[in-house]
Amino acid sequence: MTRCSDVADLDFRLSVEQAKQLAAIVAAPLGDRLNLLSRYQRQKGTAALIELFGSFIGLARTVVDNNREMVELILLLECVTTPHRSSDVNLPTLRGALLGVEHAALCAVDVCAGCAFRLGTPANQCETTALDVEYCIDEDRQRFMCHEDMDDHGEPLHLCRGYAAVIKLRDQTQERPASGSEAMA
Repeated sequence: MTRCSDVADLDFRLSVEQAKQLAAIVAAPLGDRLNLLSRYQRQKGTAALIELFGSFIGLARTVVDNNREMVELILLLECVTTPHRSSDVNLPTLRGALLGVEHAALCAVDVCAGCAFRLGTPANQCETTALDVEYCIDEDRQRFMCHEDMDDHGEPLHLCRGYAAVIKLRDQTQERPASGSEAMA
């Protein structure tokens, strides 16, 4: 007999006991989570903690993928988009959130509430947005615009403050080319 939990291609393996322990850990605030994880390590060992963490990442990736699938389904059912466009929705991912940590760390100015440079915002955790930020910073071919203030046609009115601060810092810290006389010295 096949059970609904018999899925061969899942990216995680969790027992019911592990799931219950993780549920308690996930529900706890950070300090308590760290204590619970330390207790798990003491009781089960480092190898078991590593296995639990690896499976938790797989579970989290599955949740992110399922959220994407549900958003696409809702958009299709509500006739907001077509099947070939529904997958274009820019949603948070684990990789996007990790790139967002880097971007927020680069920015030392006050930014908009939903800014890609503000840690933990949806824009800060969307992989597509994070890659756009990196492209704009690294390539200097395109400017990263603020998406909080738009004109009547939906076009951004000004540069993102976070992006402008990161570019300014980058330009200040880059080595300046030596002048002709300095290069010969």
